[in-house]
Amino acid sequence: MTQAATKPEPKSEPKVVVFEKKQPEIKDVQVNDAGFAYRNLMVRLPEGMVSDDLRNPKIWRKIQIGDMSHRLLKYDHLFILSFDETWFVDTIVSYADQSSAALTILKVGTFHEVDKALYSDGTYRVVWTGAGFGVQRVSDGVMTSNQAHSTEALAVSALKLLYPKKLG
Repeated sequence: MTQAATKPEPKSEPKVVVFEKKQPEIKDVQVNDAGFAYRNLMVRLPEGMVSDDLRNPKIWRKIQIGDMSHRLLKYDHLFILSFDETWFVDTIVSYADQSSAALTILKVGTFHEVDKALYSDGTYRVVWTGAGFGVQRVSDGVMTSNQAHSTEALAVSALKLLYPKKLG
């Protein structure tokens, strides 16, 4: 008897799993001034975004599908500020459509760090929230309110109001 030749089973290739970083999107821009040729805009980046993320045109989707007066236009100048206000980027919009915008990065810079820690009493601490100063409980990191204070001193005053007043 003859036996039919069987094909060897192909070895399965190991599956490669690629984890992509969830790309935060820019949600708001502020118009500093609007001239006849271009506008100057300021953008505060969301927490966790780095300067290299600005190379992705899709991060501007929410801006481009939103309010007409805030959509990016070709030749607009952007001053982009990091969430923690430690660095900035100067850019010009080189391309813009209904769902994306490409930037030409002119300058990436950092601000001079001042070695001044924000106020903390061990139970509560003052933190920068991106829109102002807030009060956070140290033990679990919970914010005591959604209100942002314009200065550190106002946040410290709000922190002190969390404690009961002493009588007598």
